[in-house]
This record gives sequence, C-alpha cells and structure tokens, in this order.
Amino acid sequence: MSGSHGSSVRQVESGDGRSLLDSLHIRDGKAGLFLTGLVVIGLGVLAWKYIGPDLKQYMKIRDM
Repeated sequence: MSGSHGSSVRQVESGDGRSLLDSLHIRDGKAGLFLTGLVVIGLGVLAWKYIGPDLKQYMKIRDM
C-alpha cells in the first residue's frame, strides 16, 4: 500500500484543468433525478422486450 490513505478514486481532469466531477456538476439534484428516470424507463423497456412475450404466452396458457 502506498502512504496515501485518501480516496482510492483517481481525479480525472478535463482539457481545461477542471476535474471530471466538477464538469458534471448537478444543480439541485434535478439532472440526477432526470438521469435516474431515464435509466428506470430504459430498464423497463428492456425488461418488457425480453420478458414480455413469455409473459403474454403464460397469461394465455393460464386462461385456458
């Protein structure tokens, strides 16, 4: 181990010398909430794409 006991995350700098986290600054959490919403919607679409046909078939068989 090195002598550094700080964060194990390296600070990545953009071209103008600012850190990557500074350049991705999120104000009031609105952008974070928006991105979270997009991720949830995307996962829902993927789940429906892969599970939907099987679920529809199961529902048809169950109604017989």
